[in-house]
Amino acid sequence: MVGLMSVWKLIFLILWSIGFLIFTSCVKAPTYEFDLQLYQVDETLLECPTGWLKFRNQCYYIVQEEATFQQADILCKRYGGHLVKTDGYNSNQGIGKLISNHNISNVWIGLQRKKSGEFWWSDGQLAEAADGFWTTQLPIKSTEYDLCTVMTTTLSDNGEYRWTLSNCDIGYSSVCQTSACVAGQFRCSDGSGCLSRSWICDGIHQCSDKSDELMCPGN
Repeated sequence: MVGLMSVWKLIFLILWSIGFLIFTSCVKAPTYEFDLQLYQVDETLLECPTGWLKFRNQCYYIVQEEATFQQADILCKRYGGHLVKTDGYNSNQGIGKLISNHNISNVWIGLQRKKSGEFWWSDGQLAEAADGFWTTQLPIKSTEYDLCTVMTTTLSDNGEYRWTLSNCDIGYSSVCQTSACVAGQFRCSDGSGCLSRSWICDGIHQCSDKSDELMCPGN
């Protein structure tokens, strides 16, 4: 009888061990992700680089010299930003007013339509053509070449600043955009955001262009 009980105990231990191994193999170890949280900041505390104009939490630089779309895009990146990107009606109207104050008729904005018919902002974000403020019907047909977007400062009948597609090699003025930062913050070289100085050279790339980890000891 004692021997039979020992056998059952042994069988129980074997089955329990097998079950435990199966359970642990199915349960995934927890993963931890770094979550960069954005906090609302009083806009009166935000500053722009010298020569830039502030509208809400963004900075804008008017380039009056005419250039092709590609040249304008390169120039904005050299200035630490990108060609302007609108974010809804109020943003579009505000940018239009900034431009009209400089007596400029047409400017490049950072929206390009690829040959496939897709629209992309110059910061690499896919855009919906239906969200644009076009002077004519929605331009969705594909073409043999890329087309670029021009904002006109001539108001439409309903008081809107409108867009039109143009040959990218024509020369127009342009508007650059970068983030407005609180005094003392680090501004990413591509204008993608602002960081606390304590986050610089911490081994983690917060800026999309990794500029927060470039000028660090050992690099």
